[in-house]
Amino acid sequence: TADGGPTAMIAHYVATELFPLADLVIDLHSGGSSLDYFTVTLAHPGRDDGEAQAVRRLLDVFAAPYSIITDGSGGGAKSTLYAAAEQCGVPAISTELGSGATLSRHGLAIAQDGLARVLREYGIAPDLETLRPERTQFVKFIREGAIYAPCQGLFEPHVVTGEQVEAGQVAGLVHRLEDVGSDPVELRFKANGTVAYRRFPTLTATGDALFGLMIVQ
Repeated sequence: TADGGPTAMIAHYVATELFPLADLVIDLHSGGSSLDYFTVTLAHPGRDDGEAQAVRRLLDVFAAPYSIITDGSGGGAKSTLYAAAEQCGVPAISTELGSGATLSRHGLAIAQDGLARVLREYGIAPDLETLRPERTQFVKFIREGAIYAPCQGLFEPHVVTGEQVEAGQVAGLVHRLEDVGSDPVELRFKANGTVAYRRFPTLTATGDALFGLMIVQ
């Protein structure tokens, strides 16, 4: 809202003043403080066929290695920048280009190359030289692939983002702080897939997201 705190005021200004002037929205995001994300591009599906085609085109042109079209049910929902842009009818994508609010060289290259292609393809900078990309691969999150901390403690991951895993495979351990002499709690994946994200900090609380999986659509 316009009369809320600083964050709410900025969000209100972006949604009500900037979005109506925009043809496209691209959010170059680098993970929050808690999750180590695989490099992906995300978008909402659009409210009708026309919006869906516009979003799909933007994902294809940006051409990150992996793209996810999500309704936000796994987190974020309508509170994200690209979800707010969707409500204004503006094609929008967001990215996860790093982990723990950091940036990798790989993520930076994806951002630079993707932005250059968008600027050229949409006629904003038609003479810009760009690299020919591989086609983006569309993937999706799977609900049964999510693992949450069953207790508070120290989280010990056994896999990394981008790794292929199988149902029944050990994902990691949680060492309970309230009972340091006890055996750690073993975590196992319940589905096959690729690790889309894992928890970044070691200290964890009950209910924290520890892992998420994605599969090819």
